[in-house]
Amino acid sequence: LYVHDPTTCDLRLERPYQPSVVESGQRLVASRVQSFKRPIVGLHGGFGGAARLTLSRDAVYLGGQDGVVTVCTLSNLNVVARVRLSEGPEPPGIRVLHLGASSQRLYCGA
Repeated sequence: LYVHDPTTCDLRLERPYQPSVVESGQRLVASRVQSFKRPIVGLHGGFGGAARLTLSRDAVYLGGQDGVVTVCTLSNLNVVARVRLSEGPEPPGIRVLHLGASSQRLYCGA
């Protein structure tokens, strides 16, 4: 994430995305139970699949293709919250983020 001065375009802040949510699970392989833990990364930017984002007066909401919504403050780009959408074994990818007219509700399209 980058914050630029609106008049001079000078870079004010820069913050890399850091996964902090870890998914734990188990699977059965050759009649043995294997446990695993892996970080849930919320942003899959790039040419093929840009991350989805929307802004409010004091926060930026980022939606990733792996179903993670990350909320950062606009003042210093600190992570305030991170939520994973889930509906089954594989999380849906977030295609659209939209703040309602009152900026009280965040709508996610998967």
